[in-house]
Amino acid sequence: MGGAMNHSKNFVIPCLIVMLSVWSGAARAAETLSVSYTSSLDNAPLKALLQLPGSHDPDAPTPLLVWVQGMYTDAQYGMNYAGAAADRKGWLVMTTDMRGKRTGGKTNLGAQRAQQDLIDALDQVLDDYNVDRDRIYLAGISMGGLTGGLTLENFPDKFAAGALLMGISDLKDWHEEEKSYEPINPDILRECGGTPQEAPEEYATRSLFPKAPVLADMPLLICHGRGDTTVYPSHAEKLIALVLKHRPTDLYVYWFDGGHAENEIDVDKVFDFIGRFAR
Repeated sequence: MGGAMNHSKNFVIPCLIVMLSVWSGAARAAETLSVSYTSSLDNAPLKALLQLPGSHDPDAPTPLLVWVQGMYTDAQYGMNYAGAAADRKGWLVMTTDMRGKRTGGKTNLGAQRAQQDLIDALDQVLDDYNVDRDRIYLAGISMGGLTGGLTLENFPDKFAAGALLMGISDLKDWHEEEKSYEPINPDILRECGGTPQEAPEEYATRSLFPKAPVLADMPLLICHGRGDTTVYPSHAEKLIALVLKHRPTDLYVYWFDGGHAENEIDVDKVFDFIGRFAR
């Protein structure tokens, strides 16, 4: 009888300790919410996605990352890519399906409407959530590097720092590089209403080069693959040279040995850089 009691006691207590340990160490998962907003251009009802980190405290001002996804991808794809790293940083992260001038958001190619959609979504999040307004960041990848870079240039006071990853820097250059590539070139022509010769004003507004001095005035990371054959490294090289001419505040260049593949970028490294800065 005494042996049975001792066995029961030794069994129950260790299990109880393990259960309490697991419960006390359980982390809350990140949560993705839908945010409704209205376009300031045409009053169209639009939706963005906002991820709250697992550590989110609604009473504490929280840094926010605006993530601008690449061509042929949507807001959910962008959230899937950037969300885990933002959660590790304890940041909010916002994505939205921007609109092009003549095509849908997946081929907006830096359209002014796409930039305004980003800003309208951001303003709605600022109204609805406790964001640290001195720590709002923007990161854009591929086509999102063009759309995001133009947004940084045209709305610089909104952001503490930016990151352009494998980004298109000049749409006229990219059109020339891709004009024989059937899957992409027709979408460039549809969005811009023709070739650079037929619609020069469209291509002129979709270049980061004229306003490079604005980028020099903010902390900026430029990341590109040395072997990129979709958006050539020359896009990064030309932009870096222009920014350097204007004595940049904080310019960090991150080259990697790879092509146009998202999974080759160390996203934590990118976020660590921009996260050092406050407006």
